[in-house]
Amino acid sequence: GMTHDVTTLAVALVAVRLNDAAYRKKAADALMSVIGTEFSPPTTVPVADIGRNLVSYVIAADLVDLDGYDAAMGQRFRTWLPTLLTMRTTYTMEELADQRASNVGMFSQASRLAVHRYLGDTARIAHDARVFKGWLGDPTAYRGFVMPSDGAGGWPVPLPSDPTMIPWIAPVGGINTILNRNIDGALVEEMKRGGAISWPPVPTNYPWAGYSGVIVTAELLYRAGYTDVRPRYGATATI
Repeated sequence: GMTHDVTTLAVALVAVRLNDAAYRKKAADALMSVIGTEFSPPTTVPVADIGRNLVSYVIAADLVDLDGYDAAMGQRFRTWLPTLLTMRTTYTMEELADQRASNVGMFSQASRLAVHRYLGDTARIAHDARVFKGWLGDPTAYRGFVMPSDGAGGWPVPLPSDPTMIPWIAPVGGINTILNRNIDGALVEEMKRGGAISWPPVPTNYPWAGYSGVIVTAELLYRAGYTDVRPRYGATATI
């Protein structure tokens, strides 16, 4: 079902907290059951949806030590994970993570990074960190995002020091010239999806979705030793 990823992670958390063999088996079996569902009939599951869900499965596998639980299961899971990063519907997950600054890109960044962390691919983790720092507003790290055409215009606030660079979190003190208001901290790609620029903004749940991927990515990078993962020009609070 649509919440299978969440329930699998929940079962894994319970297994670890209670040191419960039955729950560990339930989590491992759930992880095996999801392999191949990306080709659910009648069509292939969109890559954007895989990006939303994959990170929970990877964290669950790590929690229950799938390799230690069953070596064959562990190897099957490890072999499956990289195939999801390059699987193509309209995009690949790699392309979404590198090019889309909106929630689909941030979910994809979180899932891709979780895979690289799980597989111990330090070179790819370093790339993921550069992309994320670029999203946070560091033009020296990465600037490969493409502005999507969907959504309303008017929200982005360029960097005062570099008008060609649009941080995806509005920069500190960022004045939106249309509103003539400070909107620093706004996730501009998500605000676009709430409708035409206005004050007060039209309510939208997209920022909540966008931050889901942002916070998980930041936490995974921090745990990988990237202690400088914070908005360089963006929101004032350290993520």
